[in-house]
Amino acid sequence: MEVINLAEDQVKDWMEELTALLTSFAAGLFGQRRGRKKTQAAIKVLKER
Repeated sequence: MEVINLAEDQVKDWMEELTALLTSFAAGLFGQRRGRKKTQAAIKVLKER
């Protein structure tokens, strides 16, 4: 007879999904922030001309 602990597997799956979600969210935020900084830098250069 083999006993499978599904609860532990489900917790692991939830943690992996949560980690993926947070990683995606953080990447989006940092990408937007980086894009905003580049836009502001380009505007500054154009204003100096």
